[in-house]
Amino acid sequence: MDLYETKRAAARDVLSSLACMKCSLDEVTARDLSVFFVKLYFDMHEGFRHMYSDVYAVLKGLLKSNGRLDEDVPFEAINLSNNIDLIEKELVKSGVNENAILHIRKLHDHIELENNRIEYMAIQNREQQKKIRKLKQKFEDSIKEKVAGAEASFSRKVETDIEDAQQKLQRNYITILGIFAAIVVAFMSGTAFSSSVLENIDKASIYRISFVVLLVGFFMFNMTCALFMFLNKVSDIDNKAMRKLLRLVNALFIAFIVVVVVARAVDLVAIFPVLVQRLFGL
Repeated sequence: MDLYETKRAAARDVLSSLACMKCSLDEVTARDLSVFFVKLYFDMHEGFRHMYSDVYAVLKGLLKSNGRLDEDVPFEAINLSNNIDLIEKELVKSGVNENAILHIRKLHDHIELENNRIEYMAIQNREQQKKIRKLKQKFEDSIKEKVAGAEASFSRKVETDIEDAQQKLQRNYITILGIFAAIVVAFMSGTAFSSSVLENIDKASIYRISFVVLLVGFFMFNMTCALFMFLNKVSDIDNKAMRKLLRLVNALFIAFIVVVVVARAVDLVAIFPVLVQRLFGL
């Protein structure tokens, strides 16, 4: 390492030490350090000019150790500036070469410039933090408002669905009870009618009895099927098989009714013995 780099390292070490002191320099220490800076800047071998990058590196290290970029200028940086100012005053009092005073004054100016930049950066960071907090709060409020609105909307929808389901269930109950009541009435009527027919069976013809029985059976069967088909529909059960059975049985009922009507028209009971006699020769 050459002499210039050695002086740079020594200057950085002294600046770091001045910054890390717990208090300002006393007069004796300031005088001793003023002698150090005179020797630093005006060595018999070669002159020295401090580097702004070295000042920046020292203050940057103080900023890192402080740990926050939104606070004010670190105490160590302010302490460094105050101590350099005291050393400058000691140089002025000692009456040394004006060039030495200019060098230390320039060093002080560089430190103050960097401190002002740190302060400006801290102010900007605080403003950005405020904006970020406001945006965050606004976003959180917006999210809470949307969540509350969604919950209210969902609650209203659930309540509406429950009310609709209850109303639908009540309608289904009423319908089912009505159908059961109609079937009971139909069965009772059919039973009463059948009883009346059976009581007068000896007074009515076979055609009339057969026709009435088929007609009553037709209506009772269809009403029963209608009930079960409605129950299946309410329970979301397919009525395909029930419809097939209904069509088949209705076709049989209609066929039997037609047979009875035709038999009555030709008076099958009267001609049946004659037909048997002719066919079988009895």
